[in-house]
Amino acid sequence: VIAIIYAIYRQTIWDIGNPKISTMDHNPGKKEMKEFIKKIKIVELLKYGSVTAVSYIILYAGTYIMVEKFGISPNISYLILLTLVYVGVYISYTMFVFKEKFTRETFSRFVMALIFIWIFNNAFFYLLNKIFDVNYIIVITLNIFMFGGLRFLLQRFYVFKSSYDT
Repeated sequence: VIAIIYAIYRQTIWDIGNPKISTMDHNPGKKEMKEFIKKIKIVELLKYGSVTAVSYIILYAGTYIMVEKFGISPNISYLILLTLVYVGVYISYTMFVFKEKFTRETFSRFVMALIFIWIFNNAFFYLLNKIFDVNYIIVITLNIFMFGGLRFLLQRFYVFKSSYDT
């Protein structure tokens, strides 16, 4: 996942508009990869992890309560709570993690990333829960591992990229 995001990052930052470099001919070296990894700030990563941990606790607890106490379908519960959690994390990421101002551009990038992750997250949940009959709590855990790192990289290098440039 990190390699895919890095390749997208390389394409969008350096290669667009430069006809001398094509992604087929350009293979980033170890030095460039180390520079990329250095751009990820440890404090930012810890704050992101804290906000994400709280959001997943809400997601676990809320889904459990909606399914077990109110009898709502796991798919519907997860869909509703994931949407609400994503709205909350946008506000938290903006104010606490990446310290960005609320702008229309940042919000539109967040919505694009949100739609991308939301679709794959819910499709994966549905596939494992409904088709393969895996317990919804296990599926939430798998989703965290599958999409957690991807979400951080999308947030850091796409949504809040102006804080990255500084």
